[in-house]
Parts: sequence; C-alpha cells; structure tokens
Amino acid sequence: MTDLHGTPVRGTNVGGGGTVDWGNPPLSPSSDTAAHAYVYRHMPEVGGVVHTHSTYATAWAARGEAIPCVLTMMGDEFGGSIPVGPFALIGDDSIGHGIVETLKNSTSPAVLMQNHGPFTIGKDARSAVKAAVMCEEVARTVHIARQARGTAPHRPGPHRLPLRPLPERLRPIGQEPTFPGESMSTAANTSLDGYEVWFLTGSQHLYGEEVLKQVAAQSQEIANQLNSSSAVPVRIVWKPVLTDSDAIRRTALEANSDDSVIGVTAWMHTFSPAKMWIQGLDLLRKPLLHLHTQANRDLPWADIDFDFMNLNQAAHGDREFGYIQSRLGIARKTVVGHVSNPEVARQVGSWQRAAAGWAAIRSLKLTRFGDNMRNVAVTEGDKTEAEPALRRRR
Repeated sequence: MTDLHGTPVRGTNVGGGGTVDWGNPPLSPSSDTAAHAYVYRHMPEVGGVVHTHSTYATAWAARGEAIPCVLTMMGDEFGGSIPVGPFALIGDDSIGHGIVETLKNSTSPAVLMQNHGPFTIGKDARSAVKAAVMCEEVARTVHIARQARGTAPHRPGPHRLPLRPLPERLRPIGQEPTFPGESMSTAANTSLDGYEVWFLTGSQHLYGEEVLKQVAAQSQEIANQLNSSSAVPVRIVWKPVLTDSDAIRRTALEANSDDSVIGVTAWMHTFSPAKMWIQGLDLLRKPLLHLHTQANRDLPWADIDFDFMNLNQAAHGDREFGYIQSRLGIARKTVVGHVSNPEVARQVGSWQRAAAGWAAIRSLKLTRFGDNMRNVAVTEGDKTEAEPALRRRR
C-alpha cells in the first residue's frame, strides 16, 4: 500500500474484520470497506477509490440526477455526464456492485450513488482524489448555472457528440463509428499485426565461434520471452548476432527500408566495442530501444569461471553501448531489468505502441485546401519546412 504521495505504508487484511495500520494506532475498517473491495476485485485497472459527502455532489445524488456534461472541463475529466448509480444499503458490497455496474460502460471516473454521495475511481489514489475534487467543482458550477438561468444550462446542439471518444477498452466489437465521416474500417483499424520490431544482439569475434553460438541461443531466448508476453503487442524478429561495423551498418539500412519495421531493440550480450556501432546508429532512422538485461536472472556463484565471465558481459557491453548513444546524442528508450520481470515487458510494450504511432505519422496523409500547385516547393512557403519536421528521425 502507498499513501497519496506514493510512500509505502503498512496495511493488514481488512477483508475479515481486521484493522488497518497506517502508522497510527489501530483503526476499525470503514463501513464502506466491502464496497471498495468489490470495486478493486471487479475493476482490476482501478488502483484507488474515493468516497466523499461533498456538499454539491451529494445534493445531486439526493435528487437522483446525473450532472449533465455542459462544460469542456467535464468532457476532459469525465468524458461526458456524471451518472447516477442505484440506491444501496451501507455495510456490505451492494454499493460496490452498483458502482461497478454503473461505471463499467461509462467514460466517467465518478458516480453519484442515489441518496448517498459521490464515489470516484482512478489508476491510483491520487487520480481518484483528483476526480473527487473535480466532481464537486462541476457539481457546484452546474448548480450555480441553473440558478442563474432558471433553467438547465445550455447544451450545444441536440445531437452533441461526446467530447472525447469512448475508450477502446469500453468499445464493443463492431461498434458504430464515433465521428461523422469515420468508416468502420478506420474506426477499428488499430491492429499492430502488420508491424515488427527487430531484435539486434551485439558481440564480437574475439570470443570465438562457440561463445558466439551461445550468444545467439541466449539472445533468441530473450526475444522469445518477450514475444510470449501479452504486454508486448508487436512481434519481435530476432536477427543474427552483430559482430562488426559493416554488419551493423547494413542491418540499419535494411531496417530503414522495410516499412513493416517500426523500430529496433538492441542488447549487448557480451562486450561489443561501441565504436563499431557509430556508423549504424548514425544511419538508423527507426526508433531505438536499448534493452539493458542479461541472460541469467540469478548468478550461479558456485560455478562462475572465466568462460562464464567471457560469455556474460552484458553489464559491461550495455554500459559501453549506453555511453556511445549518449555521446552521439542518439534518441532512444532504455529499459533495464530481466525480461522475466513483468515491468520490463510492460515498458517494452509501451515503447512499441509509441513506435507504431511514429510509423503512422511517417505515412500520414493530409488534405490541404487552397493549394495552387501540388508538390511545388517555391509556392508552399512554411509547409516546405513542416513536412521534414513531421518525418524527423526517431
């Protein structure tokens, strides 16, 4: 557990009537504990739940009325109106059930439980608190607007579209397009199946063929572990171990020319002298992820010998590789840790999605109105400078 500042705190089981120790004398669990626990169990993406009896939001809950989305800040924070959940008695998980059923198909992180008050959720406690503060703010503002006008606040048009599209996790398969003119194919075309990321391994001939065979086998295993993770959405394609500057240069050029390649992941299994990467890194025009890992999660202290030390020099090789990237000013993402750690796979997957966005921008087609001559530089003015900016490297 952590507090709102992210500081770890101690906590004991509250599911069976126990106590919670937040560094203070033992306190009895809240009467809403079962409700909060129900939300955490049934909405795994939620890391924080907040409940208040703030004046204005509770007044809307007492009326059993949703707060209409009539402010841009409501669209930004809640994605639409703040809904009303069903009335439920306090003391068991009934309130939690009402929260989950109301929010599971809503963009809003807040719900007004009938005749009770607001509950908010977030990825962590801080996000949930922010949503609670925003809920009270919009409840107060819309209430005052009603008093000033004597009627409901103005809503811009009878067929107002949501101020932000429904999150992908909430879109049912085959859902109608969100915006006018958006076809079903473009609305659903979020697949990353056509993309791939090359896995490059650095070493050198100094260690001999037998060591290089072990390097190849172990680097393939690293690539396979990443491919097997559900957190890594783009297929990783292993490439033969790179041991000299010419092979690195040719691989960079091949990656540049392959439209299916959205980036490369590099790992220095052994000590790969970084100067031989200079030309290849300079030519590379695809996003780069430096994976600072090693083949073994645990060191076999009882069996370490010089052969093992020659083979397993990722700490040295990756440090050398990191130095040359910094010295050359190479833009990259660095992920540190063993691939068996879910956090490593999560960071790799996050980078892959960003690389896919980069690839989409590179092939972006724009419609411009008012141009006189197509693709003529002297008549295009600032747009001549804008196009390479959209296509800048990494």
